[in-house]
Amino acid sequence: VMISLVLTASSLANLTANARSAAVLDSATWGQILDKGKIYLDTGLYDRAIAYFQDVVMRYPNFPDANYCLGFVYYKKGDMKSAEEVFKKTIEIDPTFIEAYYYLGVIEYAKGNGEQVIEYLDKVTALDPNFQTAYYNKGITLLELNRPKEAVKEFAYALYLFPRDVLSLTGIVKAYQKLDLIKNG
Repeated sequence: VMISLVLTASSLANLTANARSAAVLDSATWGQILDKGKIYLDTGLYDRAIAYFQDVVMRYPNFPDANYCLGFVYYKKGDMKSAEEVFKKTIEIDPTFIEAYYYLGVIEYAKGNGEQVIEYLDKVTALDPNFQTAYYNKGITLLELNRPKEAVKEFAYALYLFPRDVLSLTGIVKAYQKLDLIKNG
């Protein structure tokens, strides 16, 4: 089972929320600045997107959204080391930047660092108690850490948030199987 990846609607659609405190530009201007880099990202021109967002970060180093976008492009390109560094920088600038914590958790999952995954996803759910995918991913990680009782709680809450989520329901079944509450088959 692989941890679910998500780019929440808020992560790229509402990136101008933090921008107002980063410099004296209006949200429409920030949106235009980010949109150009997102076009490169969306079309798979990762090197152009990286160069673009690096330039924005150089001009506006305290703009967390630009840092996050740069980290996300590195992530999409497969450069996890650079992505991790930039996501951590994003959190230094804005300790409430949920998506940066989320992707740090995803990166730690790929490294096999389950306890660190849980720490990052706990921060995500503390900041946004409705971030359904974070609960699901905590459940997956807890199953892998052989903590099925805790996993059931995470899957159940993910299912509460999104009742039609077959993956969370499947996670509960797997956790119950590990607890010998239901039989395989």
